[in-house]
Amino acid sequence: MSAFLALVLLPASFGELHARESVPFLQFARHSAGGPCAWRWDSWDGKVWNCLSEEKVAALLRSKRLPKAGVPQSWKLRSFPWNPPLHEAQKKGAPLQVVQWSDYPFGWKEGDSASLPAEKWIRQGLLWIELQRQLISNALSDSDPHGMVRRLLLDERPSMHEAYNDSSIDSAWMEHDFLRLSGWVHLLSASGIHILAWFAFVRWVCRSPPFRFFFKEQELKAIRLERFLGVFGGLFSWVLAGCRVGLIRPLLAIGVRAWANRAGVRARTWAPLSLALGLDLIFAFLIDFAGRGEWGMGRGHYALAVAGGLWGWDQTRALREQAQGLSVFTRLRAAGLSHASMAVFSWLWVVPLDVILGGTISPLTPGVSLISIPVLGGMVFPGLLFFCLVFFSGATSLATSGLSLLAEQTTRFCEALQWVVVKTGISFVILNPVSLGLGCILAWAFLSLFGRQGVRSLKGGLLLLGLLASRVLFALTGQTMLPQSSRVLQLDVGQGDAALVISNNGPEKWSGLIDAGRGSSLRASDWKRILAQEEVSSLQGVFLTHLDEDHAGGVVRLASVVRIECVVTSRGQWSSSKGRALRKALEFRVGQLVELEEVSKFPDDLKSVCLPPGSRWATLKESGAKRSAVKANENMSALSIPVGEEVEWISMGDASREAESIFGVWIAQFPKRLGVRRILKLSHHGSRHSSDREFLQLIQPDEVWVSVGVGNSYGHPSAEVFDRVTEVLGSIPIRRTDREGMLRSDALRAP
Repeated sequence: MSAFLALVLLPASFGELHARESVPFLQFARHSAGGPCAWRWDSWDGKVWNCLSEEKVAALLRSKRLPKAGVPQSWKLRSFPWNPPLHEAQKKGAPLQVVQWSDYPFGWKEGDSASLPAEKWIRQGLLWIELQRQLISNALSDSDPHGMVRRLLLDERPSMHEAYNDSSIDSAWMEHDFLRLSGWVHLLSASGIHILAWFAFVRWVCRSPPFRFFFKEQELKAIRLERFLGVFGGLFSWVLAGCRVGLIRPLLAIGVRAWANRAGVRARTWAPLSLALGLDLIFAFLIDFAGRGEWGMGRGHYALAVAGGLWGWDQTRALREQAQGLSVFTRLRAAGLSHASMAVFSWLWVVPLDVILGGTISPLTPGVSLISIPVLGGMVFPGLLFFCLVFFSGATSLATSGLSLLAEQTTRFCEALQWVVVKTGISFVILNPVSLGLGCILAWAFLSLFGRQGVRSLKGGLLLLGLLASRVLFALTGQTMLPQSSRVLQLDVGQGDAALVISNNGPEKWSGLIDAGRGSSLRASDWKRILAQEEVSSLQGVFLTHLDEDHAGGVVRLASVVRIECVVTSRGQWSSSKGRALRKALEFRVGQLVELEEVSKFPDDLKSVCLPPGSRWATLKESGAKRSAVKANENMSALSIPVGEEVEWISMGDASREAESIFGVWIAQFPKRLGVRRILKLSHHGSRHSSDREFLQLIQPDEVWVSVGVGNSYGHPSAEVFDRVTEVLGSIPIRRTDREGMLRSDALRAP
């Protein structure tokens, strides 16, 4: 088994792919819940996704034989939204290629047996494991509607096309990353807790009848059987998850810890934390030195969480030892206190890192862990692993029944607990500056507590804080920190449109959105992270230029994340079929739904809520346009917003040339103020049917932005538009979300 796993992890050869890229020779697929990338293999450099569609996977399940090697059929570019915090470098990664294969890419080729006779057997074994994983996924699909159990057991992700298309607020509660933000850190990926639970399960089985009577006089054999089954199950869980790299860390940590315990090594108070963070710092330096990019801070979180949990568990060792041989209640009490200590300390030392880097913490994490670890880690995961072993053995009916039962109960348990969290209005993410103060208080309180244990403990605490400071400084090296002032952020939502405006022009800070992107552009967790890093706890207004999916589809999911005081669009849009459906979805979710009737005029009670002071807007009808002048489906609204004292930002949705000619005359009535930088977001994502010369001459922007998706099928943005911009306005900055990611008015502009 070990030799086979080693062969799986090491690249034996590379195949030619699209004349430039390569596909790994031996690698487990990352499974998705259907779609064109039901099975996915990433190239070793991470620049290519090699995909097998749901239909091709179904054909493999029917044949159960190793096919001839497939060939690439088609490919397209794909890029993920890039909306980093201000302190991170504004550099969006190059788009990756999504290559669709005609068949299983690691199939058999005639003549290959002469070079390596065992190669075909290895490929057949690899395919067999993939098919078993897929069969287990199919068995769980009906009883696991949110995909949580499949994610935990198989590392199966939602389809990149079908995931999050349901923009209902209720479904957003159960999105995977949203659950992780809520504190469900042990739900979506197997970790050391789950492996330890498997070891405990094996120990309980081996010490229960009939094993207890069978090994009554042979305790050494019982111990050896426990170890074998524990290690085998741990490796099996790793294979079941597709040899997920992240699972190697807990497997190694458990192995090292077991070796240290057998050797009689007893860790000092601060040793696990300091060692974990020190190793992470070393890895960060080495990988950055090798040019592979900064070692992700998620690894730092993991190091602190694991080491902190181990520290908390060790601190209650004496309590557990004293409870041995006493009543069941005393032993359960000791185990519960140990568990609580582990849950709290696995979260505690992550808090300062979250505060400094993201401005958020999840205060419910320890509480959720207290419930989810014993249920999901202690009972559900060992049960799932056991029934998967039964499934691999051939008893598929029994295994399917057991897996379905566990998945159904897990889904009900998670839905109930998450419903309580959301419905009670508990804020599971605290925003700055509250989180900063809370993090400092917690760090001070616990450092003081440990300092009372003696000078040695205090020195260890100072060492840990020094390592933590070094780790954070290393992460921030070379990154730009700019003051948080009035600003507009053109969010990267792919082929769509969404801009976050934060204005301090009036007596109070105004925060709102102009359009909201597609329903599938940003997940609920993405919205939460973006708003948190900008210190936005509520939105005063969401202005929708029109109700096409790529401009208005995300507002429903957004309402699940943050309080929205009002949603604004024209009366014509609200009266359309899309408008009526949106009104129904938002009716009880936002403060007010406002119709635009007149140009730049709101009732007094809405002026300071729906749009910031000094804003101007117009719709085609109210600005004097005749119905015949523009198409009915282009009934846009235009908006001009002052952002602080230095920026004016203008957006017109997907306005055509005819609509822009009307809006241009309207905006020209308000001369540009001296010293103000006017930013024009090009209409219709830079389409050649918008932004003609006369319009550009009327607006006279100092900077042009384009919100556009990489490799979109529309051919946006058009080179003709850029030629017209240069011809009319000269060499002004032209910034694009498909190349830069999020665009900020308060950051350094692109040359």
